[in-house]
Amino acid sequence: MKLSIIIPTYNSASVLPKALDSIVGQTFTDWEVLIMDGASTDNTIEVAKSYNDPRIRIYSEPDKGIYDAMNKGIQKAKGEWLFFLGSDDYLLDNQVLEKIFSKIENNLDVLYGDVLSTHLTPEHHGVWGINKIKNKYNICHQAIFYNKALFKRKGQYDLKYPLLADFEFNMRWFFDNRTMHKYVPVPVAFFSDGGCGRQQKDTAFLHNFELLLLKYGQKNLNIDEKITFTKLCLINNKEGLFTQAFLKIRLLLYRIKRKLKKSRKQTNQFLEKYFEWQKALKQDKTQFVPFTTSPYVPQAGDPKIYAFYLTQFHAIPENDHAHGKGFTEWTNVANATPQFVGHHQPKIPYDLGFYNLLMPGVMERQVEIAKAYGVYGFCFYYYWFSGRKLLEKPLEYFLHSDIDFHYHLCWATENWSKKWDGGEQELIVEQHIENDDAEKFFNDLLPYISDPRYDRIEDKPVLIIYRSDIFDKDRLVSFLGRLNELSIEHGFAGLYIMGTNAFNFDSPEEYNYKGLVEFPPHGINLELYKVEKKRIPGSNFNIVDFSNYIRQKCYLAEKTYPVFKSCFPSWDNSPRKLYSNGYCCLMNDEDYHQWLRDIILWTREHHTTEENIIYVNAWNEWAEGAILEPTTFFGYKNLDILKKTIEEARQ
Repeated sequence: MKLSIIIPTYNSASVLPKALDSIVGQTFTDWEVLIMDGASTDNTIEVAKSYNDPRIRIYSEPDKGIYDAMNKGIQKAKGEWLFFLGSDDYLLDNQVLEKIFSKIENNLDVLYGDVLSTHLTPEHHGVWGINKIKNKYNICHQAIFYNKALFKRKGQYDLKYPLLADFEFNMRWFFDNRTMHKYVPVPVAFFSDGGCGRQQKDTAFLHNFELLLLKYGQKNLNIDEKITFTKLCLINNKEGLFTQAFLKIRLLLYRIKRKLKKSRKQTNQFLEKYFEWQKALKQDKTQFVPFTTSPYVPQAGDPKIYAFYLTQFHAIPENDHAHGKGFTEWTNVANATPQFVGHHQPKIPYDLGFYNLLMPGVMERQVEIAKAYGVYGFCFYYYWFSGRKLLEKPLEYFLHSDIDFHYHLCWATENWSKKWDGGEQELIVEQHIENDDAEKFFNDLLPYISDPRYDRIEDKPVLIIYRSDIFDKDRLVSFLGRLNELSIEHGFAGLYIMGTNAFNFDSPEEYNYKGLVEFPPHGINLELYKVEKKRIPGSNFNIVDFSNYIRQKCYLAEKTYPVFKSCFPSWDNSPRKLYSNGYCCLMNDEDYHQWLRDIILWTREHHTTEENIIYVNAWNEWAEGAILEPTTFFGYKNLDILKKTIEEARQ
């Protein structure tokens, strides 16, 4: 058998007669036709049988797509040459096969393109998923598909492996040392019917390839001329007129150009959607929750809710030098921009606006708001560096005021750096402990722990150590032990010292801590919940599906040591760390409510009345998106959820 013509079909009754008529009428007769039907539901099989020609064999069974059907045809074909024809393609004239086999020579193994056949309708582009592949690669389909391709069965480039629909795999054969047989070879010669004629913009790749291989781009060639140029193509290639390196570079440049064009189109579409969303967001007034008309009234059994409190809302010389004159946390907050559709930034403060903590009345109003919603006290960050203090003025203001509110301190044991990561690069002030620092620290701490508003447990002033691993363990344990001795010497029962789980710290017993304070998102493997989202160009921070974490109730995992539970209403530190591996946690109001409610109930069950304490991260961490304070868009919503959850948990 000289030629096997493989025709995959599926519901092709209306077009198949044109293809079969063009084959049956050929002057060349040494052929067979294999109809590989994918279990058509129309009368495709009856149409094929109506020809009553023994050379037309019909196979009908469900397949996994066009390439599955073609591969089955290869296994059943008997011909020396294999010709793949679409059910809606037909041979150009009744002498095409005779002309081909009278002119091809032994060194021609593949003939490809419109040399043999054409589409039933010139404008038709929908067969065999062409549009899908065209959209993926944005190039003419003749450079991808096997239909209308003639392969020599026992040629140098034999079809030893299944046909692949992946253009990249197919191209690899042509450019990577022709001895490679891991992939099916792409056709050696590429031709079109006058530049595909139908959509000029889709033929750029094909035109380039013809020019590369043939050195000139004649179109509208007849069959004899096309066969001649096919031979020329093979000969020129073997003589090395077009080196692999040259062809690789040309193809790479073409791909980059196409990719950039496609990327620009997608970016423009995204930005259009992005700006429409932003416009709609600014007009949306439905999310704002006004100040409560029914302030929180404490009851026995209610948890003591403490909110971590950041004092970096006033200028200091160290920040002026590192970040520019007048820098405060508001600088980062105001510069934030949404990085994807649905990313609510910047968050603008409501009620007190962009406040300065050194201005009288600011902390008074904050406490008034906090009390109205059930916040029991603030846990102030205390920035102490071997006797040097930073951001201490708001604390001193609070200490000397008559503000009626509970509080205690969390020693912010991190390096003060420009990168906001507590690391050792671009340091402003380094954190360390000297031999006589315990006395210095205690003397600075004493005015606060002596204040009647300062929180105590077991008659011991509460002190939280934010990060324990930054110090040598033995040095820190010795330092804290001396602090405890000094507190006893000054008439206290000792210090109630706890650590946080910042940077995954989980061994409080080794430091003689009374317990561990959770400090989310520390202690949570956010990598498990990362999701992909279309972001604006240049944005590289991480997006996390935090709702999944809440649904799994991972925060209720039991520990072997006392734990003080914490939560946050939201987390998005893109204002502070957009270009340094920041995180945005996607969560909704119900997630926040569920998390808070669960840890309130857990704490009631696991702690004494005196230790019925819960922390919220945070009151005013604006650059990390962890805020209870009201915003211009949401109003007092985070606080409102807090109050309602406390009241609901009573039941």
